[in-house]
Amino acid sequence: MRHLIFIILFFISGCGDEVTQTPPKPSSVPVNAVWSGGPDGGSWFICNKSSLLIYKCDIYWDSDGSLKASGNYILQRKIWSGERNRFAYIDPTNNHIDIKYNFFDGIHIHLLDEHILIPDGIITYPFSDGIHGKKQNYNKGEIAGSEIEY
Repeated sequence: MRHLIFIILFFISGCGDEVTQTPPKPSSVPVNAVWSGGPDGGSWFICNKSSLLIYKCDIYWDSDGSLKASGNYILQRKIWSGERNRFAYIDPTNNHIDIKYNFFDGIHIHLLDEHILIPDGIITYPFSDGIHGKKQNYNKGEIAGSEIEY
């Protein structure tokens, strides 16, 4: 009977939410960068407001601290557009948002609420060698032109 109780308790303890721990910050990541992610990984974020809705953001790989993406992002609010069958972005109703990061999908910086940072202008995506990479131009989250390797 004790073994059965132990087995049941073992399985119940494994069914809870996983606690995600912030990984150690690599020395190449700025001190004021904030980590966000899940059990399978995340990113280090540092975004500074440069105008009303524009943020200059750098996103770093959590594993080695190398730069993942860098450029300007516009703060927007996500709303579901049934007509387009996808999210649409509109200016937020409040410009004084407390930025809390959720995840980076390779293009957008998703926040923990209904807000999102969408790329605007040239975003650079350095390769692991730190010398080469690619640049993509965006116009309010939409690709504007061909990707350029450098």
